[in-house]
Amino acid sequence: AASPLLPSERTNLGDAEDDSQRQIERMREAQQLLLEATLTIAQVAERVGYSSASTFSTAFSRHVGQAPSHYARQQ
Repeated sequence: AASPLLPSERTNLGDAEDDSQRQIERMREAQQLLLEATLTIAQVAERVGYSSASTFSTAFSRHVGQAPSHYARQQ
């Protein structure tokens, strides 16, 4: 039988869920900003909390399924 989660494990799981929700919200905001087409990828990255456009692009691609530059051009 599985052992119950320790309090610290429950906290870590909750933190992971919070982080995941924040990531979803950041990507939704990024998608909206990219639709406006007035900002560069670096500006969008900075607005949603990334210090690196490259890191943002990787995260965006994983979440949305395409690069932010491609997403912006398609819209």
